[in-house]
Amino acid sequence: MTTKINEMNTYIRSLRYEEMDQAIELSGFAFQHTITPEVRAMRRKMIPSSSVRGIFRKEDDTLLGKLTLLDLQVYVGEKVLDMGGIAGVATWPEYRRLGLVRQLLAHSLREMREKGLTLSMLHPFSFSFYRKYGWETFVDRKICTLKMAQVPVYSANGSEGQWVRLAASEEAWTAMQDVYDRVARHYNGTLVRTGMWWQERVFQSGSIKYVYERAHEGDASTEGEGSGKEEKVREAFLEYEVRDRKMKVYASGYTTEAGRRAIWQFIAQHDSMADEIEIEVPANEDMTYGLDDPKFKQEITPYFMARIVDMEGFLRQYPFQPGSACQLVLEVVDTFADWNNGAYLLELDEAGHVAIVQISEERSLERSGHDEATLPVIRGAIPDITAWLLGYRHGVELYKRQLITGDEQAVQVLSSRLSGHSTYLPDFF
Repeated sequence: MTTKINEMNTYIRSLRYEEMDQAIELSGFAFQHTITPEVRAMRRKMIPSSSVRGIFRKEDDTLLGKLTLLDLQVYVGEKVLDMGGIAGVATWPEYRRLGLVRQLLAHSLREMREKGLTLSMLHPFSFSFYRKYGWETFVDRKICTLKMAQVPVYSANGSEGQWVRLAASEEAWTAMQDVYDRVARHYNGTLVRTGMWWQERVFQSGSIKYVYERAHEGDASTEGEGSGKEEKVREAFLEYEVRDRKMKVYASGYTTEAGRRAIWQFIAQHDSMADEIEIEVPANEDMTYGLDDPKFKQEITPYFMARIVDMEGFLRQYPFQPGSACQLVLEVVDTFADWNNGAYLLELDEAGHVAIVQISEERSLERSGHDEATLPVIRGAIPDITAWLLGYRHGVELYKRQLITGDEQAVQVLSSRLSGHSTYLPDFF
């Protein structure tokens, strides 16, 4: 007779080194991947056993399911926040629909909160499944497909720079990261890539990498009167491959208009190799304006989900923008992480500094010296508040759809104090 699986006879812990093969086999089955010796070695190298949480049956230590919890960092309003990346969630089919993933997610949220990770992100197999636990869509993928004849043509000028092809070396990672970081900090949710991430994730992909450099005259005062030493400044990067007369641009970015034009000029140089271009860009990138033939396919699909792990901690770290001083109450509903439930009094000064009081029975507005009746109130559930604060959806839009309720003027005021950045994630985990 099979013992019923429930929270009473299961436990969760990090996997031991010798148990990683079990997790790899489970991933191969769940995600329909062939596990070759090379794949096994790569996964052991990329994911330490200490990052994998397994749920086991107590009586015989059988691994029933697992997930990977990655300690990562992302940009939010040019500020770096610690983030918990959830990946590789899987259970064996005979143990599905028993609440095991729910237990793993609850355990991971508590662990992230204890570690000070105020935000979490994941790539869902089902958006509705993870929405039940507080995650919400926060970023889209935008892929544009156009003919080579539609690529914009820009004439060369005297300040034209050069493209440098990068090999897999620390020097190359640094060169590409130099541009990537300056691009990434202008979006919310973009990963802060470590050296290990560049080495194991980016430069192992097999695609071709380039950076674009231009000479700029340096500050003469630092080199002596009138020296004007020229320095090369990186202004764009490109990651792509060409196969079967199709050029796929997996990632690109630029910091100047010259860099943007240089990307198109470089793509156009592949006209003898490719008839069609497929390029992935941020969802807010306007690809059509100014083109002679702007009629081409633009495919936008929901990509990753995010959720605020610790509401108070996230608000304290959030990069609010300068504006008129204001006070408001944010009432949050979180049915899965109950520590977030409640009301938060936000006091924003003109510089964007915030003071926060989490209101509860023990810590009321009255005790904090404020009159609850005179303060505007905004109410919302954790998924919608996450999408709002990260810039995926505007507060006014959520208010019109009755996903955010309360004082409409307060919604407009708080929206005006957010980072103003849109979301973008060119990575996967």
